[in-house]
Amino acid sequence: MTKKIVVLDGNPKSSSYCQHLGDLYEIEASESFDIKRFNLSKMEFNPSLDCGYDARQELEPCLVDFRKAILWADHFVIVSPIWWGGILQN
Repeated sequence: MTKKIVVLDGNPKSSSYCQHLGDLYEIEASESFDIKRFNLSKMEFNPSLDCGYDARQELEPCLVDFRKAILWADHFVIVSPIWWGGILQN
């Protein structure tokens, strides 16, 4: 049975060193494993909980796909920029 891996490029910028690292990981790992790749910069969703906790907010299609991939995966790889010891926050 082949290991299933989800790779998340967690950089909100579309062209970055993180994207390059994710690309290289995906290329090498796909020779032996099943890979599903997600790029945060290409995912379109509302990060704000508009109704607070008063109403259910449905997930956008990309987040539904991402949740399914996480449940599918045996291994999860996050590539994210780190500056001065912390994750980038916009």
